[in-house]
Amino acid sequence: MHSVSQNNIINQFLSIGNHEVFGDFATYFIMLQLQQAKHQVIWLKGHNDADYLYPNALVNLGVNIKNITFITYQNQQQALWIMEEALRSGALGTVIAEGLKQPNLLQSRRLNLAAQTGQAKAFMLLHGTSQNANSAMTRWQVDICAGAQNQYQVKLLRSRQKGFISGEGNWIMDIKHEKFHLNLAPTFATQQLTA
Repeated sequence: MHSVSQNNIINQFLSIGNHEVFGDFATYFIMLQLQQAKHQVIWLKGHNDADYLYPNALVNLGVNIKNITFITYQNQQQALWIMEEALRSGALGTVIAEGLKQPNLLQSRRLNLAAQTGQAKAFMLLHGTSQNANSAMTRWQVDICAGAQNQYQVKLLRSRQKGFISGEGNWIMDIKHEKFHLNLAPTFATQQLTA
């Protein structure tokens, strides 16, 4: 494998709009997207969720927590409303929501329209698998690699913008010395260069 810039490969798929992420390593995948971010971020979390993110831990991952506002929500409907209003405002670069069920076609379409209006990105960290058809710009599955310590597999399952719908495109992500390093599988690198 060879190292590549995250911005050159993964970010080409992360256009303005709503993106769905699920799997064992989904939260860290989102943190990777926040590294070097200079814009304002809202991070939504369910008020009954037992797993709380410790904001100061993000500093060790290169995330500027001064730009992040943490908000708790009561239910899915409230979370979607907050996301939509925040995205539409134009005051934020990113809105993240944890612990939601996959939105339906209408809900995801509204999120995309709001994100386009405000020129922002939304990341939904979903519970369970994400398979239903909706308007999400991309859908990602991020899981621990079998038999590999500190390695995680990132699969792009769907991309509306690029017309890429497959589970075959994937990356291997490493954590070394408390920093993220991204390695692209050589077979997928070839596919991407010709796409």
